[in-house]
Formats: sequence, structure tokens, C-alpha cells
Amino acid sequence: AVVSNAEYGNWAVRIIAVISGILQLTFATTVEISVTLAIILQTVRGFGASVIMSGMMEYATIWCIGNESKAFISFVGITMQIGQPVGQAIAGILSSRVGWRAYFYLNG
Repeated sequence: AVVSNAEYGNWAVRIIAVISGILQLTFATTVEISVTLAIILQTVRGFGASVIMSGMMEYATIWCIGNESKAFISFVGITMQIGQPVGQAIAGILSSRVGWRAYFYLNG
């Protein structure tokens, strides 16, 4: 039988979210220690994000009430699309004024 993301949603998504959060919060410090380690941890965080994002539609229909799921999915999509160019622009300004390590404090 095929197991959906929603069946694992109660524990797996929460664990992945905590791990991703910890990696994000410690990423700037990790860059100071080792760039190679930072790249490895960013890759791990990316895998976690892929698990969460692949089931976003299903989570929204389960966790949201009525038509809220449509608004939630739209909000997530819009903020991701706007956040990428705005975040990159701010990161570029920080990198040029403060140094390249400042980028990791903003963007991870």
C-alpha cells in the first residue's frame, strides 16, 4: 500500500522542521568553522525542505479549515516567489557592505 505524506505528517514533518530550524540557526556559525561542513549541512536542510514542500498541498487540505487551504497555498507560493529576489538583493547589499559571511545570516 502507498503511504501518503499525511500519515507521517504528525511526527516526521515536526522532526524535520526542528532539524531544519536548528541547522538554519547554526548555519552562520558553521560557515565560520568550515565552509565544507556548511555546504553539507545546507544539503541536509534542503532534503528536509523537500519533504515538507512535497506534501504542502496535502498538509494544507488536512490542517486548514474549508477554503483556508487555498489561501494558505497561495500565501506560501507568493511569499516564496517574492522572497527569493528580495532576499538575494538584500544579501548582495549586505555582502558588498559587510562581507560575504553576512549573506549566511540572512539567507542560510
